[in-house]
Amino acid sequence: MKTKLILIICLISSSLTLFPQNKNHVVANSITRNLVIYQVLNNFSTTVPVFFMIPGWYVFGSMEITHIPVFVDEAYYNNVDINSKTNAVHKELFDAIKSDFFPKIPVDKQMEVRVLDQGRLLYRLRFFNRGDSLELNQIAGNNQSEKLFFIHEGELRGINQSGKDWFSTQRTTSLGDTLRIQTKYNSKKRLEEKTEIRYFDGNPTSIHTFTSKNSKSFKLKSVESYHYLEGRLASIEKSNSEGKQKDTTFFMHTYDGKLTMLRKHKEDKLLISLEYRYNEDGLIEHKYVTTDKISYDVKFHNKNQNVSGLKINNLNQNSYSEFMFDLAISNQLSRIQYDKVLYSHPVMLDSESILFIYNQDENIESIRVLNQKGIITKQIQFEYAYFSL
Repeated sequence: MKTKLILIICLISSSLTLFPQNKNHVVANSITRNLVIYQVLNNFSTTVPVFFMIPGWYVFGSMEITHIPVFVDEAYYNNVDINSKTNAVHKELFDAIKSDFFPKIPVDKQMEVRVLDQGRLLYRLRFFNRGDSLELNQIAGNNQSEKLFFIHEGELRGINQSGKDWFSTQRTTSLGDTLRIQTKYNSKKRLEEKTEIRYFDGNPTSIHTFTSKNSKSFKLKSVESYHYLEGRLASIEKSNSEGKQKDTTFFMHTYDGKLTMLRKHKEDKLLISLEYRYNEDGLIEHKYVTTDKISYDVKFHNKNQNVSGLKINNLNQNSYSEFMFDLAISNQLSRIQYDKVLYSHPVMLDSESILFIYNQDENIESIRVLNQKGIITKQIQFEYAYFSL
């Protein structure tokens, strides 16, 4: 994966003693949230790519989204096949849904979650606390592949992936406050990559990427330079190893720091354009997305300072898609209502309800998909087992 990714970390507190919600658990829920949502949208039939599970996780560690809220979007659109309309829908839902599916992760025992579709094991999730660290393991039901996430002090520090005849690793290491080094290795490609990210006053100033093939010496691949105006990111310039400029990304913000525009150009060609509009309460109201391959816009429904729904226009020529979210008293996602409607006149082309049921610990217990007639077409069960450390 070529992405320089960040992880959005929201610090929250809890008074529970058996299940303290710490920073590592917040990161684990960011990963599993996108895993569950992605598989719901794909009828639980596909393997989840790492970048879908955690779009924007890696380089900047615990830097909050309010500081530089644009890297997630840029990284995502650089590395996802945006020709796929389904991918665009996934992206918007990932950004909008913030509920945790596993808020109660025990610290004094290992928790295993078995995800079942009519008795067929889809995958297992294992949560294992080690002091200031948490390991999250996703194991395929057929035991042919797995992903192991290393989380330390609220940052995702590494990922190991393995398949039948291959493996890959990603690691990040901080050297003081001014340098972070990320390394990647893929056994199938026999390709190793090293990235050096330099900081000043907590903000990245440059990223140098080096590659090595077949264990040969590292060679410079690219350089990214970050420029700021009044403390806010104004542009990123990327050049190759010879110093020739490859592309430039420009950013604009409101007076209080909210992102209003991101535009990425390669010479005279526009690669990405993102525009945001906010309401009088400062909540996002509209988002406009244009790339060299696809364009669409999103209208946001807001309720009690939270996104309560999305209307995605122009992905399809004759219809729009709308997703409405219901939250329980515990602020957990209880239902997604999906409708696909014709533009010309209000004829429902498709409609589906996805229900989320939780156990007494407030962890996800089952997901039920209902069609227009209220008939359950899919039911996924989550079984829990606990083991001593």
